[in-house]
Amino acid sequence: FAEIAKVTLNGDVALIKSNTTELKNSVSAIKTRLIEAERRISDVEDTVANLARNNVKLTKTVEQLYERIDDQENRARRKNIRLVGLKEGKEVGMPLAKYVQKILCDGLELNGDDYEIERCHRSPGPRPDPNQPPRIILVRFLKYTARENVLAAAKKKKGILWDGCRLSLFEDMTKERSARRKMT
Repeated sequence: FAEIAKVTLNGDVALIKSNTTELKNSVSAIKTRLIEAERRISDVEDTVANLARNNVKLTKTVEQLYERIDDQENRARRKNIRLVGLKEGKEVGMPLAKYVQKILCDGLELNGDDYEIERCHRSPGPRPDPNQPPRIILVRFLKYTARENVLAAAKKKKGILWDGCRLSLFEDMTKERSARRKMT
């Protein structure tokens, strides 16, 4: 009986040793995988931190570039005015620039020679229906001082009544600059 118990005990001890070895191997494999996972997580965290720093830098750069573009666009519009309210087709038979020159001379009582128009056109888009407001006319003067004098004369007269149309003159600027001016 003692010998059978010894064989059974040896078998149980061998089984326990085998199971312990398997557990050690499994724990070792899990430990290796956990170390690898921690390393990869650390790498990802470092990458995310770098991306966040780069994102802040890029955001600042984009804002600076946008401000530069906005400034350049407003500088390009510096000699422009917007003429609002002239019904479509009133200038028939005459180039729009000459018609606007006539409005400035007669409506604002300005000397036409001092207010040379470089370009003049209606804002792009389809011609509106008769019951809709007319398109804006963009006028570009050859000289900035001419634009300033025209705007001052229009402000003094508080607009122009011309051929049955109530005309208003405004600076030509981007929406962003206009919004900033309204806030201040």
